[in-house]
Amino acid sequence: MRPSRLVRLAKYRRAAGHVRRRARRAERAAARSPAGDARPAPPRAPPSAGPGRALAAGRSFGSHLVTALLTVIEAFRSGLHWVRGLFSRMPAPVLPLAPPDEFLVVGHRGAPASAPENTLASFDRALAEGANAIETDFCVTKDDQVVVWHDWDPDELVAFARAAGAEFDVAYRPVSPPEGHPMRRPVRELTLAELRTHYGLARMKGDLTTPVHLPVLDEVVAWAAAQGDRLKCVLVDIKIPAAHKACAKTLLDALDAAVARHRPTCRFLLMTPVLEVLQTLRELARGRSRTFDVEIKPGLAPDADDVDPRFAPYSAVRHAVRQGNDHASIGRPRFTLGGWPLYKNTVRRDLGEIALKARHPQHPAPDRLLCWTLNRPRERRWLLRLGVHGILTDFPADLRREYEAERARAAARAAASR
Repeated sequence: MRPSRLVRLAKYRRAAGHVRRRARRAERAAARSPAGDARPAPPRAPPSAGPGRALAAGRSFGSHLVTALLTVIEAFRSGLHWVRGLFSRMPAPVLPLAPPDEFLVVGHRGAPASAPENTLASFDRALAEGANAIETDFCVTKDDQVVVWHDWDPDELVAFARAAGAEFDVAYRPVSPPEGHPMRRPVRELTLAELRTHYGLARMKGDLTTPVHLPVLDEVVAWAAAQGDRLKCVLVDIKIPAAHKACAKTLLDALDAAVARHRPTCRFLLMTPVLEVLQTLRELARGRSRTFDVEIKPGLAPDADDVDPRFAPYSAVRHAVRQGNDHASIGRPRFTLGGWPLYKNTVRRDLGEIALKARHPQHPAPDRLLCWTLNRPRERRWLLRLGVHGILTDFPADLRREYEAERARAAARAAASR
């Protein structure tokens, strides 16, 4: 069987990565050569992406190919979802809907459908649209600055797909230096100034970066403190890979210092999909809320319909209990065959475990279950009916309206049952 285009593209990306690493080794060898040796001139750096300057953000043929292919897949999935919605009913509640001061309407990277993701302007927009929490991503630079940026390595497949415009619900895409450029490297190998100069965000249909400021952790905490009681939680999504788990201490130290300096009233929830990083957080920040982000793998996923919830392959509650976390979180799969049925069944079982804890306090279970990233209205309404404790979305205004509508329906059901 011929490999799919995505598989071939992934192989191409790996080969390109090998070429880039060989080029770096050659540069280092040239730098160590005697002073009289000829050395190749370094590539010319692109203009700054800071205020008043625009960085070219053109996409390669491979990027356009990925975008076209994923557009077709997404259109097909959306059609199936629409048909399925015509014949499916809303589920029975597992837990009561949380009250407004407890349910988290989480702006995923702020309000990325309206403003550049992971910026203070995006966070402001999310709160204006009805969010009471925001989720934002953090990396650690070469000079130990904790900066808001999603992609640790621009050569990872997810980062490449995002740069190609594969996230259809957001208004901007990340921009990185082109292949072979000396600044195209993981965030940990860049200073904060280099990251801000050579990386940025561009409109989905544009080829120039939008002047944005990439904030550091201290700026985010200062912003959170200025919001007062209307901001309930900041979800700190830690993008540190296992090989750099020691950077988690740098992040925690920066967070502690910023909280002591600005004294925000909201709480901070530490999130990571990397078990090694989570273990570091457990050792260094025992008193902080944390969660392990469970991600359902793309492709063919096992059916958990008849599996005990404590041993279901993607149970977020199982992970939370095993790791001593007070929160559980699970991501809605995008490219998994049968992903939504598997997801909603797993969420229902996990909520059942939390409901059992409410009746029997000795039963092991976390306090809350959060779901991410939900951009389809019917799926959000489904999860609201089940009684989840918070939902991450790119459309916080829509989620706020759906929450208020479900709250009114729950009140009507309670009144009718009296």
